[in-house]
Amino acid sequence: MQLHLSYTYSKTLSDADEVGNAQTLRTSPTTLDPDNLGRDYALSAYDQRHTLTVNGVYTMPWDRMLNQAVTKAILGGWSLSGIYAYGSGLPFNINTGFNGH
Repeated sequence: MQLHLSYTYSKTLSDADEVGNAQTLRTSPTTLDPDNLGRDYALSAYDQRHTLTVNGVYTMPWDRMLNQAVTKAILGGWSLSGIYAYGSGLPFNINTGFNGH
């Protein structure tokens, strides 16, 4: 049996970022004041504070009991695996409308 646990604590700050059509339309993110980007410096749209990931693999116990080549070829080597991921908040917000006026 193998088990892996991963935890990440992070904080993302930005002065201008956008989630949405900016990447596909190749336009720059909108800011409140282009001459003073510090006014927009805050949590990024991509901020996801806590991320927990757990994954594991369990090899079936009957594998070591198989002696014949045919049964070992059919029933041997089977395992169960799974992945669980949790993140606080959303990595992005689908409603990214921004009115800079």
